[in-house]
Amino acid sequence: MRRKDRELSATYANAICETALEGWLTSLKAVDRGLSSDETVAASLRDPTLDLSQKQEIARKTIPQGASAEVVNFISLLISKNHLDLLGDVILQLEHLSRRGARPRVARVTTAVPLAEKERVRVENALTARFGSGLEFEFLVDESILGGLIARVGDEVVDDSIAAKLVALRESVVATE
Repeated sequence: MRRKDRELSATYANAICETALEGWLTSLKAVDRGLSSDETVAASLRDPTLDLSQKQEIARKTIPQGASAEVVNFISLLISKNHLDLLGDVILQLEHLSRRGARPRVARVTTAVPLAEKERVRVENALTARFGSGLEFEFLVDESILGGLIARVGDEVVDDSIAAKLVALRESVVATE
């Protein structure tokens, strides 16, 4: 895939993420405001004598009309785990994600010599097949690997370099002596 196409795909993906997060943030902020403005509701949700269904019914009053089922279920989960006090922090984390945007995973490919376009496409296809779509490729040159390639995606490394094979061979020979 061409760089321009990857950038355009990332733009669309970011727009989807922002739209999805916006809906969540709007609903969760409304719940948070409702809890902050009515101490009796907040106290009822902390009351250990009330069962989960009673607390869920009380919380429904703070959930805005039209909120998604996922938001309702999430608030219910927080209540069931006695984690409703974390709602403000969850909102802050979502706002942080919204500002940062969805970031593609970077595949850093190191070779001993620069790759031709056909070779790059072949490597990109192989890594996409192994790690999934949405990779952003960065190609580096390091003569010390002698040949082959080293690919890093997140915390995974595929070392198919000649240097690594020579080290493995040396260790194998030393182990058999």
